[in-house]
Amino acid sequence: MRALGSEVSPSARVRILSTARV
Repeated sequence: MRALGSEVSPSARVRILSTARV
């Protein structure tokens, strides 16, 4: 997930993390 966060913007990363938590 670290590599993914590097490519995706910070805001987008938070959005992905929020979806993954669900």
